[in-house]
Parts: sequence; C-alpha cells; structure tokens
Amino acid sequence: RPLICGSYAPERPYPIYLRGIVEKGFGRGGKELGCPTANLPSKVVGPQSPLTRTGIYFGFARVLPQDPDDPDLVDEGDAEASADGQAINFTEEEDFDIDDDGDEVVLGASPVADAFGDQKDWTEGRPLTKPRQMSKSSMKTALQEQNRAEQQQQQQQSKEERRPRNHSSNSSSSSLLRRGKKKPRIPIAPEDTRVFPMVMSVGWNPYYQNTSKTAEVHIMHQFPRDFYGLETRVVVLGYIRPEYNYVSVESLKDDIETDKRVAINSLARPHYQDYGTDPFL
Repeated sequence: RPLICGSYAPERPYPIYLRGIVEKGFGRGGKELGCPTANLPSKVVGPQSPLTRTGIYFGFARVLPQDPDDPDLVDEGDAEASADGQAINFTEEEDFDIDDDGDEVVLGASPVADAFGDQKDWTEGRPLTKPRQMSKSSMKTALQEQNRAEQQQQQQQSKEERRPRNHSSNSSSSSLLRRGKKKPRIPIAPEDTRVFPMVMSVGWNPYYQNTSKTAEVHIMHQFPRDFYGLETRVVVLGYIRPEYNYVSVESLKDDIETDKRVAINSLARPHYQDYGTDPFL
C-alpha cells in the first residue's frame, strides 16, 4: 500500500485536537504487539466526537508533566496523617483520585482559537486561520491568557475544596473527602515530554473482538515507564486506513509497522511539520 497519505496539507476536518488523562487499557499493545499505547478516555470516541471513522489516524502527541508545586500530589508509598491522628496510606493506586476536570477530553481546543475569537470553528476542527500564520507576539499573548485563566480556575477550585463541610473532622466521610483530593506523583523525564509523531487506533480492534470502542495512541518514542494518570495531548492530522481483521497476530504487527512508516512519511511534509509546534501541545 502507499507509504504516504493525505494531501500536501491537512484538510477538513483536520486538525482535530484531543486531550485526556491516560487510562489503563488491555496491556497487550506492548506485550503482544511491541506497540504500547496510551488509552484516552471514552469521551474521545463519544457521540459528539469528530472521529467519525474507525481505523488508524496520524499526527503529533505529547505527554504533559504534572505541576511540581501541586499540593495534592503525594509520592507513592507516602503516608499522610488525618485530622484524627490516624495515618492514611496512599500506596494503592485505587486510593488516588484523578481530578474529573483533568479527565475532560477537549475536541479542537487550542489557545490560538481564542486569539481569533471563533471557538466554534476550532471545536469542529476547522480553524479559520492556521496556527503558523499567527505572529509570535500574538501567540505569546494567547498562551499567557490561557495560562492566566487556568490559574484562576485552579485557585477557585482550591477554595471550593477547602470550604468547610457539614462533617465532623474525625468522621469517615471527612476522611474520604481528604483522600479523594490526593493524586500520585508520576515521574517523567523532560525528554519524555517533548512532541512526538503518533499513530492512533480508533474502534473495536476486530482481531481482539473488543466490546467497547477505544482510542489508543501510540507515541513514537521509547518511554522508560508507564505514564497512567498523566495528561496527553494529541493533534490529529489525517487518516491512514480502516480497521481490519487479521488471520494472525504477525499480520497485525506487520500492518502496524507499515502504519508507523506511513505516519512518519506523511508528517515529514512542511505543512504537517508546522503542527509539531502548535501551542496546544
């Protein structure tokens, strides 16, 4: 099959912007296929998703590090004392609660959109003006405004969380509320938070006969460890092929390797390379 796809530049409905907290998947991507994937929340393939076709997509992706100053982060294995003096141990992964707001998947969100004042077209993946046409000063202003808005939102949420509730300080419900705020500190090296090419499978994976639709992103970089719970941002720039069933796992692996080559070749074109520096990432 062809080793390059798409026009000389992304066409409607691309680019499509996605973000979400990485969830645990089936664990077979790395073990069986040699292609570990980051599973995005199910909302990314929900009824309102612009990813209308199942199959393989390509583009760029980035894993975001946590804010090191976030007071709700605790190191794995640490114990924190509750108000009644009893220790709360957060060594079990299920004891941590990922913020629901961080689990949101945004379709077509980019700070560039706000600078041009038309969020609707960006939500549908159709920017009126391409990011590369934006001046550096305007882009910097847009990023500063977005960061300021996010900080204000975080401050407001922090105030709400600290507001007194109608529970005694030593009650189990109060303890659970405090536990729910804590999140595990997930280490990731700076070199692993850069922008990398990606291929993304959207659908049911006929070979494995999945019962639920998923979006699984393979970032073309060798990560030293898992990064479940971190936010991943994706810019989808094109579609490679539909989903297929396979007679063997080797046939599936061969097609995956071809998909990677197609993505690399397709992203090498200048109008696609521009999105590797999109401020959304």
